[in-house]
Amino acid sequence: MRICIAILLLASPVLGQDITSVYRDNVVMVVDGSGSMNENWSGTRNNKMDIAKEAMRTVLTTVNENTQIGIVVFNGGRTTWVYPLGPKNDNALMEAIDSIQTGGGTPLGTNIKTGADALIKQRQKQFGYGSYRLLIVTDGQASGWGEENKMKEYTPEVIARGINVDVIGVDMGEEHALAKIVGDNGGNYHPHGDQATYGTLVRLGQEWSMRYRLVDPQGNFGSIDGDPPAAMRYTEARLSQAAVDIMEDMKQETVDYRPNYDETTYEPVVLPSKFPSLLVNGSTGIAVGMATNIPPHNITEICDALIKL
Repeated sequence: MRICIAILLLASPVLGQDITSVYRDNVVMVVDGSGSMNENWSGTRNNKMDIAKEAMRTVLTTVNENTQIGIVVFNGGRTTWVYPLGPKNDNALMEAIDSIQTGGGTPLGTNIKTGADALIKQRQKQFGYGSYRLLIVTDGQASGWGEENKMKEYTPEVIARGINVDVIGVDMGEEHALAKIVGDNGGNYHPHGDQATYGTLVRLGQEWSMRYRLVDPQGNFGSIDGDPPAAMRYTEARLSQAAVDIMEDMKQETVDYRPNYDETTYEPVVLPSKFPSLLVNGSTGIAVGMATNIPPHNITEICDALIKL
């Protein structure tokens, strides 16, 4: 699924993410209370939990006043409320954050999915709250997340000061059937027909179409002579290293987010791009009467030119 956004959103970064533009739904912060959070952060005298608490306070000062807030602590393999999902009360929330302690148990893993969801859904049913967003507050040792959870219900934002609040983990990953990638992309981000999306995916994986491929292909992706690719159910793909570089800084608060087309999740307005894909791969097309024709360029020459600028 990580490949889906890379298909259509390739641009330079917009610095300075405004948290209020992202978290308009109910917000539940799930805090890692394992023993590892009691260790000092590398290179500092502050332990990880102190940094995590400061990050949480930052969130509370920036979310909308009408946002429903909840705080769940994962400790010793169990999840418990320290501030049940409800109206925002600054004083009570600050006291709840101060009360969080580290203990035993393992870092956040698969248990947090079932534990936190069960608590939240019980609260939703009791009080009729609508959708919610989870912010996972941990030191980066979260593990065991299924692929289906990484871009679906959980947002990938980093909220403050080096604490890792994302659960996306950008890497090349395993290969996935293109039929699944196309369906996920259309369902979540781009509802304009599967053939247009599949054609784009295929092109991003063709070495004769892209100077630097953004898709690492597996299967029949067509030929330079014009032979068509195999049906999407027979082909697989994953991110290329160039695409990983494009998306890598999403966890560093480099881009803004907005609701997707049906407001069921959020998507980045642009992608951070340490790899200048548009300049090195070029682009050709026409839309609303405006034609574009950008030729591909050698990446070394592009980098030299950017440094000169």
